Amino acid sequence: MSTEPPPAAGPSSDERQPLLPSTSNTDIVEEGGIPPKPQPRSWKKIAGYTVLGFLGAAVLAVFIKGFLDADDVEFDLGKALKAALGGGLSGAAGTQ
Repeated sequence: MSTEPPPAAGPSSDERQPLLPSTSNTDIVEEGGIPPKPQPRSWKKIAGYTVLGFLGAAVLAVFIKGFLDADDVEFDLGKALKAALGGGLSGAAGTQ
């Protein structure tokens, strides 16, 4: 029996080599490439996101208003907010 180490599995068996190739922006610049420029935001995209934000807030307000107007629950929004601001989540859970 010989005590020789087993042959290497691949062409390079250096454990100091990274397993995955590096793909950072510094590598692109070092290789002579130009880093990609960020896309400018158009006014249409900004207006669209603004409209979506207002619509989302309106839907949320209608949902909360419907919940508060329902007569089957007793919920005081002011008392709950005061307790939540004063005691965190544990303070909000203690309102009755």
